[in-house]
Amino acid sequence: MDIIIINASPRKSGNTSYLADEALKILNRHGIQPTYINLRTLDFEPCIACGYCDKTGKCFMKDDMTPLYEKINKSCGTIVLSPVFFDGVPAKLKAFVDRTQAFYASKYILNEPSIDRYKKRFGLLVSLGGAKPYETQFIGNKAIMEFYFRCINTKLLNHLQISDIDNSPVWDREDFLKNFENEIEQLVKNMKVSMC
Repeated sequence: MDIIIINASPRKSGNTSYLADEALKILNRHGIQPTYINLRTLDFEPCIACGYCDKTGKCFMKDDMTPLYEKINKSCGTIVLSPVFFDGVPAKLKAFVDRTQAFYASKYILNEPSIDRYKKRFGLLVSLGGAKPYETQFIGNKAIMEFYFRCINTKLLNHLQISDIDNSPVWDREDFLKNFENEIEQLVKNMKVSMC
């Protein structure tokens, strides 16, 4: 089963990376070796809205994003781990999402999907907020990433949210870590049932 873990944090280590490592351990216990995408380490340009994908269904740019299109297409599951920056996702994650416009164009403009529309895929989104909880804290992450999961034909199973990690890091939040593990177990279960 092909699962992608996307670590969207620009920090080398911290709460998001800790959860990425935990996700790897949980999946490894199931005999799954996921594809780990650490956006911080990738070199790719943002979408420039040139319209090339509207005509071809592909992006003209050749960079670290290029091999990821096929990995996304082959995936059965995706776990996105993202901190909250100004009520939204970090710049590198937004650039990553924008570059999947190629999938969108192939499906909805050209009607020649470059991603398998009939493959069952499942997703989990985890948003981490440094501040104490407030009403709009996770709205931006939710809106952008729900659209991303639709773009890659993936059913988003849940959106986990955790606040106040500046004062109380995830490794000290036992209840959240248990819930996180349960959600990954549920993701794996859905993938097995669908025989992805």
